[in-house]
This record gives sequence, structure tokens and C-alpha cells, in this order.
Amino acid sequence: MALPIIDSLKNGLNPQVVNPVLSKIFRPSVFNYLKSWFVIDPQIEIAKWEKPVFIAQGLYDIQVEKEDAERLMQGNKKAKGVYYKRMNHVLKNLTENDYLLNMGSYRNPDLPINSDLVTDICEFIRTN
Repeated sequence: MALPIIDSLKNGLNPQVVNPVLSKIFRPSVFNYLKSWFVIDPQIEIAKWEKPVFIAQGLYDIQVEKEDAERLMQGNKKAKGVYYKRMNHVLKNLTENDYLLNMGSYRNPDLPINSDLVTDICEFIRTN
């Protein structure tokens, strides 16, 4: 349902129809904001950064693809990329790559974030 809306925004247009289910996310007051982000290419922007960069990619992420992380790593030679087998977009580990389980983790504050990620970020900060 969101893809036609996103396509309109990417093309600089305001969507004509927004499903009521998505109306909180895609409301007219954020259209210009979203359009401003769609013109930015993260690979180009990260190439401008001269410092080391830490890129964490969860392999259970349903919002950002592994290929997106790889493009970022290619864009910056100082980037350190780490893949986390069971981590999703909100940095939580899942027991399986199940869409409903994944979505449920977004609103479950009792699930801890990936402990390996925390360790890796601390080490990256300490050594850079």
C-alpha cells in the first residue's frame, strides 16, 4: 500500500490517495519533508565523510536491504560493515525471520537490543 505513495513522493509529487491505515505516516504535513529526503543518495553522502564509519546491518531487517549496507560500504573506504544474523531494523534479535514476529518486535520494549552490536559499537568508538 505504501509503495505508490513513496513513488509519488520520490517523483516530487504529492500522493492523490492515501489509505487511511497509512494516514498517520503519510499525512500532507510531512510530504515536503519526505520529498526532501528522497533526493539524497546515501552512498554519495557517505563518500564525503573522511572519518571511519560503522555500518550495522541486520539480516532480518525488513526495511533496509543487505545491498543498501553494501552500497554504503562501497561508498566509503573507511567504513566498517558488520552483519548481524538475527537482528532486525530496530536492533533486536529474532528467533526466526518471520514478518509478524518482526513487526511485533517494533513495539515490544522488553526485547533487548542485539548485545553483539553494543559490543561492536563500543569497540569501534574505542579504537577510532
